[in-house]
Amino acid sequence: MKKNIEQAAIAFTAWRSTRRKYGRPPAQLIEQAVSLTDKHTKQEITQRLGVNSETLERWIRHHNPARPAFLDITPSVMNMRPAMPVEIGVELNDGARLKLSGASADIAALLIELRQGGGL
Repeated sequence: MKKNIEQAAIAFTAWRSTRRKYGRPPAQLIEQAVSLTDKHTKQEITQRLGVNSETLERWIRHHNPARPAFLDITPSVMNMRPAMPVEIGVELNDGARLKLSGASADIAALLIELRQGGGL
């Protein structure tokens, strides 16, 4: 854990030594700083990387936009035309993506099966 924050600190120091007087860090450095919030307090990050707390908060908001905590999907086959094309996309917090597409009846049946089997 300490190694990651130290590596980020070294990267920020190297960037500062080559940048203009004022400038935004490269996206890679910002992403590295945001990723540290999983293991370190914001105070540790701001002190070690030499960024102010408002800047770190802005980076966090930009990289982790507010999303609904839960979306309940209750499929109803009776309300859909069976052959109507449907596409459902899901993106997890870790960036993993799932895309379902097909006829509405098939997608509804899959969602019902997952729900009954405890998968949803």
